[in-house]
Amino acid sequence: MIWGAFSSKGISSLALLNSMQDSAAYCTTLENYFLPFAYCYHDDSFVFMQGGASIHRSNLTHSRLYQLEINLLPWPSRSPDLNPIENVWGHLARAVYANGRQFTSRDSLVDAIQQCWNGIALQYCNSLISSMPNRCLKAIVRSGDLTGY
Repeated sequence: MIWGAFSSKGISSLALLNSMQDSAAYCTTLENYFLPFAYCYHDDSFVFMQGGASIHRSNLTHSRLYQLEINLLPWPSRSPDLNPIENVWGHLARAVYANGRQFTSRDSLVDAIQQCWNGIALQYCNSLISSMPNRCLKAIVRSGDLTGY
């Protein structure tokens, strides 16, 4: 499992996680990877967008983010396609497995993932950010249902 984030300033460090995440582990991942990235580039003037996974919506996660004074973007429950990080994961997967590439070891796969993650262009991140007004409008028009992004 991997975790990463992006903003108008670029990409975070990529977290390579060895097991499934519960809410407590997710909070630790945010504290170790997201917060250093966010505070480095955005001081305390940012809004955090996360998906609808149960660990994102848990009371523990919300309490911890509230304690840390992290502003969350309100999120429709049935719109995973609204979140541009999903586009990044697709972009990453296509880059890692380009031309039918296969891997014979976990280490070679991890190296390829890291290399492709580090190659994500700021211009690409900003194009996804620029798409947010249209994504949000489509979510409103579709009453929070799938938008097609």
